[in-house]
Amino acid sequence: ASLLYGELLPDGVTRMLHRFGATGKATKRLSELGAGSGKVALQAFLQCPNLELVTAVEIAQSRWFIGVGYMQTLCDRYRDRFLLEGPVPDKPRCVVTEIATGRKLVFVCG
Repeated sequence: ASLLYGELLPDGVTRMLHRFGATGKATKRLSELGAGSGKVALQAFLQCPNLELVTAVEIAQSRWFIGVGYMQTLCDRYRDRFLLEGPVPDKPRCVVTEIATGRKLVFVCG
């Protein structure tokens, strides 16, 4: 199978989130399959405070590690707002938790 993919730009992601209702108060969860480096899921998590759980799944470990780096940077810069759990050896999973609300972004490789 080919692992080629296209990339969405931030403005396009914003339009997509609005069009498909991810910004609505009733929407609580969002899943992204084939998440690449996780930028779309990360943007949705930051842009849509109504989302209690954002789950992103990527099969390519190289892309997943890039996304883990983004999440580590976010949590390092905003230590008072976000907490990072993982990744740990043999468990390709990383969780960003918004401290004040308990909202979570889960990024899985597999």
